[in-house]
Amino acid sequence: FRAQPESDVIATASYVCHDYTTEDRSWKDENGASEEEMCEHNPGYIYTEGNESLAPGCGACWCCKPDDVIATASYVCHDYTTEDRSWKDENGASEEEMCEHNPGYIYTEGNESLAPGCGACWCCSPI
Repeated sequence: FRAQPESDVIATASYVCHDYTTEDRSWKDENGASEEEMCEHNPGYIYTEGNESLAPGCGACWCCKPDDVIATASYVCHDYTTEDRSWKDENGASEEEMCEHNPGYIYTEGNESLAPGCGACWCCSPI
């Protein structure tokens, strides 16, 4: 995967807990979606299952959203490293797990609405 050009927007990798809304739950029901899909259909949101290392600042919350100080175009494409691939092999992990074991990274399957600024890349890192 090729890295996308970096945005000129400055961002922090800080998250806060997202409390599901009536709209979220309606979207989930209408789409037959999982809780993870319900969370991550919101741009920049991360489903962490309470793992704060995936969304610093969010605590034990399961659905984390960027803090208000994060601007819209705040991700770039992450090119997998030898260390990423070794971690994946050692842990029998999926590509999604390989991506998201890095704090704040989002596995998007090329859906830029999940990580604005990342383009069609599948693994996006905050800038």
